[in-house]
Amino acid sequence: MKSKQVLNAVALAMLLVFTSCSSDPCDEGYTAVEDGGTTACLPDYVVGLELNMKSKTRFFHKEFGVITFDNGRWSDPFGEDITQRLKH
Repeated sequence: MKSKQVLNAVALAMLLVFTSCSSDPCDEGYTAVEDGGTTACLPDYVVGLELNMKSKTRFFHKEFGVITFDNGRWSDPFGEDITQRLKH
């Protein structure tokens, strides 16, 4: 009986270790981005987000990396306007 309890405890401990060792610190729909020596979880870009957004909002885009929405325009990390390229 005790050996069964020990076996269950070991199995539970292994399960906790394996499920808590995720290499991605962000929730689904977010991407980890290094920024000034720290890691930030930015939401992934989805077409149509700009309809209800404030200025200076940052997102992660698979092609362009970190993109910023400001005053109706999207820019890449170099400050280049990519608004038209996102619409395609």
